[in-house]
Amino acid sequence: MCVSEQLQELTFGLDATNGSWMALNARSAGERSITMAIFVTGANLAGIIGSQIFQAEDAPVYRTGWTVIMVLVSLSLCSVIVANLQYWLLNKFQKRQGKDRYHY
Repeated sequence: MCVSEQLQELTFGLDATNGSWMALNARSAGERSITMAIFVTGANLAGIIGSQIFQAEDAPVYRTGWTVIMVLVSLSLCSVIVANLQYWLLNKFQKRQGKDRYHY
């Protein structure tokens, strides 16, 4: 069993959890369909990329693959922090203007 298959086994179920969470937080059917399309595209791209970064010649340590994974996870964490900060500021701005229609 290759490393990408092992990672798929470890993260099995997270796609369904994230997909459900995103679908429940969409404000409209249009937003939900676009969000789910982007989500499915990202999951498919992750499968393609994961099978390419863990090469057989790097076995058994897969130093290059794990380095790439750590860089991608670090960038993702930074993106999440920026997105949450943006949502917090947007909510604060809307509340100050009295337009408390949407909660991001």
